[in-house]
Amino acid sequence: MPVFKAVLKSVKAYWMTFLIYSLVFVSFAPMQAESLAERNKKVFQEEKLAVTVIDQDDSLLSRSLADELGKTQQVTRIRGYVSENEIRRLKDDVNFGIRDYVLILPDGLGQAAEEGHTDIRPRFMQGGTSAAGQLMTTRIDQYLNHLAVYLQSGYKMEDALKDTAEDLTLADESRVVLERQEVRLTRASILFCFNGYSLSMMLCIFVGCLALKFRQKDLASRIRVSGLSFWKRNGGFFGAITAIGILTAFLVIAVVLLDAILHGQHDVPGLPLYILNTLALMCVGLGLGYLISSIAQNDGAVNLLANMVVLSMCFICGVFVDIRFLSPAVVKAAHFMPLYWYNTGVETIAEHSADGTVGEAFIMQLVIQLAFSAVFFAGGLMISKMRERYNG
Repeated sequence: MPVFKAVLKSVKAYWMTFLIYSLVFVSFAPMQAESLAERNKKVFQEEKLAVTVIDQDDSLLSRSLADELGKTQQVTRIRGYVSENEIRRLKDDVNFGIRDYVLILPDGLGQAAEEGHTDIRPRFMQGGTSAAGQLMTTRIDQYLNHLAVYLQSGYKMEDALKDTAEDLTLADESRVVLERQEVRLTRASILFCFNGYSLSMMLCIFVGCLALKFRQKDLASRIRVSGLSFWKRNGGFFGAITAIGILTAFLVIAVVLLDAILHGQHDVPGLPLYILNTLALMCVGLGLGYLISSIAQNDGAVNLLANMVVLSMCFICGVFVDIRFLSPAVVKAAHFMPLYWYNTGVETIAEHSADGTVGEAFIMQLVIQLAFSAVFFAGGLMISKMRERYNG
């Protein structure tokens, strides 16, 4: 109890630091959520590309393919042979962003398709590895594959082109339905996702600074001669930082609820589950802050280490960048970090917010976060115990 009260009294010495960080995060989170919410709305919207079609074949197939692309893209069609110098110029245009996509339909493409030959295929050029460019290439391949199936089934070219166009139209309509279902994250859930950064950072710095203060030589010596054992001293400290963590967690939750009310969302589906997930993250932040304090030598080092660790996890675990856009290797690495499981928990709640049945997956995500917290606390205690023995 004496250590518990001493920690709470020590908060006064850092109240300005706490206030500044709280105000920064409280102000920045809604702005970040606005940006992420807008990006989330647009992520599945089909992007119109500036497509240049070089039609060297000028057949019924090449004309139909250009017309099909023109339904969804901005297509410029160039008929006839194009010199290699012109093709190099077009490639430079693509590399510098003047054109988004160049499709070359070689001579004999239509005849080869009718005869069932696959040795003549379109060529394409696209800038970088944009998702829209990849989708364009996939769409062209689908068109030609569908057409080949109809032609091999005995259809005439005119009928095969007509049925292929209808198939792709139906596929587009189905894809739109699926993509709209895929956009589940509300503004509140995006804010909870962003709290993976704000709450972790605040607790790491708060706990790290407080723990360092209690490791100062004079103060640590006075506490040791009080007769309290190592475990009782740390038990009181953990109780105090838990109280601070709960207050900080409910502060960020209150910010989310206030933001939701100000934007007309008076009910946040799955709120109890969001609170559970946030409290699990709170334990991670407390444990990580305590571990950092056992390594750092001063407040500046705590700030440096907290920024390095938390920011790295946020980029890798999908807090700042949607995890769907990260490479498989990065996603695999993220599985070994607690913020990945917090962020996955937010998505699980958002996905099942209507029926409220999150199942075993959500429980596993909570347990993994708590396991990370236990490892962090155990590491911090081990280092603190070794330091205390070494320093006498």
